[in-house]
Amino acid sequence: MNATQFSTIGIIGKYGADHSEANINRVIALLETRGIAYTLDSNTMPDTLKDHPHSRPMKQWQDALDLAIVVGGDGTFLYAARALQSKHIPLIGINAGRLGFLADLSAAELESQLSAVLDGHYCRESRQLLSIEIRSGETIRAQFVAVNEVVIHKRTMARMVELNAYAGGQFLCHYYADGLILSTPTGSTAYALSAGGPILEPNLNAMIVAPICPHTLTHRPVVLSGDREIEVLPGKDSHNIQLTIDGQEEFLLTAQDRIITRHGGHIHVLHPADYQFQRRLRQKFNWGMNPENNHNHR
Repeated sequence: MNATQFSTIGIIGKYGADHSEANINRVIALLETRGIAYTLDSNTMPDTLKDHPHSRPMKQWQDALDLAIVVGGDGTFLYAARALQSKHIPLIGINAGRLGFLADLSAAELESQLSAVLDGHYCRESRQLLSIEIRSGETIRAQFVAVNEVVIHKRTMARMVELNAYAGGQFLCHYYADGLILSTPTGSTAYALSAGGPILEPNLNAMIVAPICPHTLTHRPVVLSGDREIEVLPGKDSHNIQLTIDGQEEFLLTAQDRIITRHGGHIHVLHPADYQFQRRLRQKFNWGMNPENNHNHR
């Protein structure tokens, strides 16, 4: 995609965050200066922009949008990616949160960085999604899409769960743990990392299966092909277990449910032209830094 192809852009804000108004107005001003049409997501706009003439719910957006600009933190980016994944609209994030691992344009340099992207100076990355299906017998009870991960865990108290996992129809492992994380490569730097999982380059086709505080210490995280179907069955005495999707959606399970996860397609993320995943790890996590020479890395 080159600069002339950004003709219609959607803008998504952070739900309930009126302080994002200034940054959203800066984006609007830049697009209007360049003669680019735009649509605002009325559900995530500050109160002053909900009745803007270009504002309407994201569900009513047309598939023909060339780009979605997310003004918020990584949580807002995850919400937007799930909401737009079926429309195949690429996303770029302006960080107005804390970490800014997914939303990687700087609010301080919004105009210059976003202008460079609109001029065609960016790199495009394809990231795998997870499709999650909850079945009871032959009945599909619910379906979700995850950008980072799906977590299976107790709902109301810190107690262990018993789970049996199968990969490609073959028995993988019996887990007795605080929970189980099924993560995309994008999610490898999120909850799965805290559970001892590996860091994966986000454009890989892979899935991490990571137990949370397993009772059996030899049960370590494993990396499987992203094309594998993973099925998880609660243990026979399981109750009060839930799924959590990207830390934002919840679903209460029954002992008869089967959780089936598989490759869920892709989202496309735009980054500044000089984006490097390893550099982002060093910037955000101080990963791999030499404390004696932490300022001279390419």
